[in-house]
Amino acid sequence: MLGDYYLAGKELDKALPCLQKAIETDPYSYWARYRLATLFETKNDRDEAIKQYEFVVKYAYDRDPDIYVKLAALYKAAGRMDDAKTLLAKGMRMFSTNTEIYRLYREVNVGE
Repeated sequence: MLGDYYLAGKELDKALPCLQKAIETDPYSYWARYRLATLFETKNDRDEAIKQYEFVVKYAYDRDPDIYVKLAALYKAAGRMDDAKTLLAKGMRMFSTNTEIYRLYREVNVGE
């Protein structure tokens, strides 16, 4: 929770060790992984953000459709269109009523 408070206050350097400690304590903590991914995204560290989101999608695949949208957007920005398509196809199966997933899926499939 402390890491989350620091994130809310835009104190990223203080949030990082708190979130890392949370993951040390419980490597499968959905919230700590999600917030750590958000932190890395804010710091423009795409590779680390992708790594954290991928972990969340693997172990908490049905928690939040926003994870699919965020990770697919990072894949798209990294030029990993096939990964984005595969992820969004899975997201559409998991969250069949989420319009943002469908919108992004159409966007990455333009030109095919």
